[in-house]
Amino acid sequence: MSSVLSAQSFFNQAIELNKNDDAYYYWRSITLQRLSRFQEASADQLIAKSIEPNNKRYNKKVKDKELLLENKSVKKQAAISYKKALSAIKNNNPDVAVIELMSAIDADPHQIEFYLAFDMVLGQTKQWLPIINQWKKYIALYPNNSRAHFEVSGTYHHNKNPKKSIYHLKKAADLGHKEAINITKRLGV
Repeated sequence: MSSVLSAQSFFNQAIELNKNDDAYYYWRSITLQRLSRFQEASADQLIAKSIEPNNKRYNKKVKDKELLLENKSVKKQAAISYKKALSAIKNNNPDVAVIELMSAIDADPHQIEFYLAFDMVLGQTKQWLPIINQWKKYIALYPNNSRAHFEVSGTYHHNKNPKKSIYHLKKAADLGHKEAINITKRLGV
């Protein structure tokens, strides 16, 4: 288990250094799967796919994600919109993906996968404020979700708002998010 956590830490650092390398996201997704952190793994697979849309390995993973979605208790309209968003991501059409993801969130605001995908799509073009607004919406529903606090912390960091970034990073760490704990220790906050 410690070697898997070490691998995750390595991929986290690699991604911090180069957010545009699809392989880092792909291999971190494999690592997260081994840690039974399936939602995070799925989000990384979508990011890898958005960076390198023609990679057959990612197309299969996104297809698998669509099949998993069919087995979840997701509202029908939200599932339809999310599938359309995944298709738009596959076809490198981020504008349609964003519209469909917003529709999915409106139809079923309880699915963190929708927010992760929204973050991933708009993060590619550095549109931080819409991402922050969506995470605020999710956090209002789930104030103790460590992953949501961790994700919005990163977005605040990119948006050059260190005070809010540190606040949410500490909150994620307090809620037990392992990566947030490691970062707060490393930063001494």
